[in-house]
Amino acid sequence: MKASIQKFLDSAQTFQCPICGNALHTAGSSLQCPDRHTFDIAAKGNISFLRSQHAHDGLYNQSFFENRSALLSVGLYDHIVREVAHDVSRLPDSHATTLLDVGCGDGTLTKRLQSLITQSSFDSQHQREQAVRELTIFACDISSLAISIASRGSNTIRWFMADLANLPITDSSMDIITDIFSPANYEEFRRVLRPQGSLIKVIPGKHHLMELRQEIAKSHGEQPKGYSNDDVVQGIEQHCTIEHITTASATLQLSKAQWEQFLAMTPLMFHLDKTSIDLDSLRNLTIEAEIVQATMQ
Repeated sequence: MKASIQKFLDSAQTFQCPICGNALHTAGSSLQCPDRHTFDIAAKGNISFLRSQHAHDGLYNQSFFENRSALLSVGLYDHIVREVAHDVSRLPDSHATTLLDVGCGDGTLTKRLQSLITQSSFDSQHQREQAVRELTIFACDISSLAISIASRGSNTIRWFMADLANLPITDSSMDIITDIFSPANYEEFRRVLRPQGSLIKVIPGKHHLMELRQEIAKSHGEQPKGYSNDDVVQGIEQHCTIEHITTASATLQLSKAQWEQFLAMTPLMFHLDKTSIDLDSLRNLTIEAEIVQATMQ
């Protein structure tokens, strides 16, 4: 059996049917529940648990993911992912964990996170190889295009398509959930996390993309407005006990080509005219996030 398929068969007990909620078992190269709801594992190493097969991509198209992957691959968010990896690696029993990355997109950050956790937690090559086997990472997104891109190449991550409001994950089976600039469903997080499991949620900091926000305001003849994530933090506090918050901030110099890529990948520009932005006036870009580590109430 191909490794890309075998990794799902080895983790069958972690999944549940999103239609009826029953446990799934292996059936050839598929996962199946007692009611015979069947979910085929693609040869490239992903599986769809979406009940309907209509597209969920919308504005998140091929161009979006290509530009996103190109920028993230050169380390645009690396300072943020390093802080997330640090939080994960210092958790108790972090050498043997199950981790679910929700809203993983094209998987660039998930793969980088896996690499950093392994490097920061273990010293010798033998220990690193053992760690990769013990650290079981599951990653999901609602976009079939994103998961198709994420599952390219050989890796141990269990990539799957799913609705965040109906995760095909069994109760109390995850040690950690990471949520990097993605929506949250706290009821589902509470269900799938083990007691005292950790949620690590990354949200924009108050200076995030401030140069672009200023340029957008200027192009509309408006005064720049400050950004606050207070409402987001308060929303987290309604469902979780926040253990600590860490700020990760870096101001990077982008080339004109990189700025064009960034404008094509940021949701901030989805409904705006990109030609209204004066690229010649843009050089630096601040990428700032707050990494919130919390436990569910």
